[in-house]
Amino acid sequence: MGFLKKILKPKNISELDQLKQTGKSHEEEIISQGEKYYWSEESKITGKKLYRDTKEYVKNNPQDYLTAGANFHKIQLHYIDDFPDEEKEIFILSGKGLEQENMGKYQEAIPFYKQAIDLTNSFCAEDIGELIKIKGPGDYLYVPALKRRIRVCEKKIK
Repeated sequence: MGFLKKILKPKNISELDQLKQTGKSHEEEIISQGEKYYWSEESKITGKKLYRDTKEYVKNNPQDYLTAGANFHKIQLHYIDDFPDEEKEIFILSGKGLEQENMGKYQEAIPFYKQAIDLTNSFCAEDIGELIKIKGPGDYLYVPALKRRIRVCEKKIK
């Protein structure tokens, strides 16, 4: 049934909505069938295609900052709409930083990443506090990936 859903897509649906729909269908198949589907050839093919198509979408739509940032943070696209506005802003800032970085504007990318870190630390303060209690001091949630991008930009500038 999952295969038919993918073939019989309405023609008037956007590329992004198709990606979200495919991701959601893929996840539903994994949940409903468990390991039987997860380890299947169909699952591997669908997962790889979804990964490639998402990567291609982000490459072709660099100013869709929300999607680019969510993809950077490994958020499944069909969940994006359910996130609070503050968290979406973290993705948008991340996407803007990525765009600047991809254009070779490393100095301009860093402030976007730093704003995303600040927003993560303020908006997710409670969650980060819990993680610190469990795992000890450190960077959590979106911060480690953002700090890695800052370090890359700083190295490129030097």
